[in-house]
Amino acid sequence: MRALFARVSPGLILVCALVQTPGVAVVHAGGSSEAQPRNEARAQGSDPKRAKQLYETGVSELVARDFPAAYKALADSYRLQPALETLFQLGVLANAQSKRLEAYDIMRRYAADKGHGATAQGAIAYPHQVEVQRILSSSPEDSGELKITGPVGAFVYVDERVAGVLPLSLPLLLKGGSHVITGEYGGRRYDASVDALSGRTGEVRFDAGGLAPTVSQRAETSVLITLSAQEIPSDQRPVLRSTLTEFVKRSGLAATQAHAALLQHPDLTSCLSQLACKLQLAKRTSQEHILAARVSLQGPPTAGQWRVSVAWVNVAVGAVAAQVDQGCTICTEEQASVLLEETAKRVLQVGLNRATGRLQLRSSPAGASVLEGQQELGKTPLDVALYTGLHQLVLQQAGTRPRHAAVVLESGKTQTLELDLLPTSANNQKGR
Repeated sequence: MRALFARVSPGLILVCALVQTPGVAVVHAGGSSEAQPRNEARAQGSDPKRAKQLYETGVSELVARDFPAAYKALADSYRLQPALETLFQLGVLANAQSKRLEAYDIMRRYAADKGHGATAQGAIAYPHQVEVQRILSSSPEDSGELKITGPVGAFVYVDERVAGVLPLSLPLLLKGGSHVITGEYGGRRYDASVDALSGRTGEVRFDAGGLAPTVSQRAETSVLITLSAQEIPSDQRPVLRSTLTEFVKRSGLAATQAHAALLQHPDLTSCLSQLACKLQLAKRTSQEHILAARVSLQGPPTAGQWRVSVAWVNVAVGAVAAQVDQGCTICTEEQASVLLEETAKRVLQVGLNRATGRLQLRSSPAGASVLEGQQELGKTPLDVALYTGLHQLVLQQAGTRPRHAAVVLESGKTQTLELDLLPTSANNQKGR
């Protein structure tokens, strides 16, 4: 079990959910420190004039590629007056420093605030939209989400870099690993050390009342997202991946994209078009379900004839629980993304709720292959999860006659079978 460990100071309540399985997180309480004024103007309160001067200095230093000086000026300006324009420049700076995930995180929140919910597709016009879309057009590295709540106006830092001011429009995106989250308000700083897990969502809640730190946590259903879109132009694929990922997260599930999982298991890259290979990747990365999507274009891209196929797979069962195929004619890229999300929604509603039972099957002699149709479930003795309902099974073993069996599984219940296999006759053996 991997949990989110946190060291928090008084005045902080940390609610963590970056877990793979239910467990207990550990909290170590420590002392808070007075927030040291970063500059004289900050100690005196808001100073719009000084904030503007620092902003202009920061932009000039950014153009000159003096990144440390640019960050200091822009961060000081933001602390004096947390303007969205300054947040945007901090995103540009992060991108220039090759801090891709930080840039992506800032720009998505800037777009949400400035464009009232606009995403990388951005149907709503807002300042710097072209630059924001450019940064959001490439998929970020594998990350976890962290929701931050607390007093309005509190500043939030990640590893001592300013991330925004509360309330944040969207959760922070954090690279997997350890990070220090800082909340600054009321002249004091409160720190928490968190371990972010890819594809998981956690929450940090700052409490202005100085309550003792408490920790709670919840497990999320984990989903591996695979997308086959070889016929789709490469610049459109990130939008489709983002559509699936955001949908899964909005559904209250933890999402991990296949390309991120393959970074740890590159040996499976060449076989990911096969269900068995997807199942292997899901098991290696502790995923409970697979959302497998295929998007194709029939004819030239300008024709707009899209085809979408989405399947939901229960990893424990190892079989498709639900699948929906849909198409649209004369569709734009945005309409195709909507179709993809609608299809995924239909599949999830059926697949996630499809009940399972358990089959325990023994045979004498042992070692018989258990088949259901063309699928081999394993060899006896067999203990396997299957979808509820009627299952027609065939047991096969060299030197014995095939044995047919029918079993009905009920939700949450285990069905036990013990079957004897009869040897083949001598005549049958000669005839082979």
